[in-house]
Amino acid sequence: LHPDLASAGDFTEEDAKLLVQMIDVEKAFAKLDSQAKAQSTFMATASKCFDLNLWVFRLVGCVDTSKLAVSLKAYVKIPLLGSKLMGSCTVSLSSGPGCLLGYPKVASIRLYFKGRSLMMEASFLGKSTSFTVFTL
Repeated sequence: LHPDLASAGDFTEEDAKLLVQMIDVEKAFAKLDSQAKAQSTFMATASKCFDLNLWVFRLVGCVDTSKLAVSLKAYVKIPLLGSKLMGSCTVSLSSGPGCLLGYPKVASIRLYFKGRSLMMEASFLGKSTSFTVFTL
């Protein structure tokens, strides 16, 4: 798997449309931001693998500190339907734009490094917010 390419999951464009119909985008971003701040300290004490719940998203993966890379799977929890795999990818400090999962015009997330911080950008219907998931 090329580092910048994400493998697809079972999250469909229909799921993305359903998700944005069921959420209030403004509230979604407020929740994401506050949760990320609370969880960004976990890397200091946790092991190299993680399972993070960020509002409707769940990131499961491991950090390779020798390569400064993160391999992860991203899930989205859709009300009434349950959890769907958005896809998996590896993001490293050298991987540039990182990986994009989901449907950019509807609901998507992009994971990338900014300095030593793993960033997540969540986009819903053209509005987006970025925050630090954790710092290596």
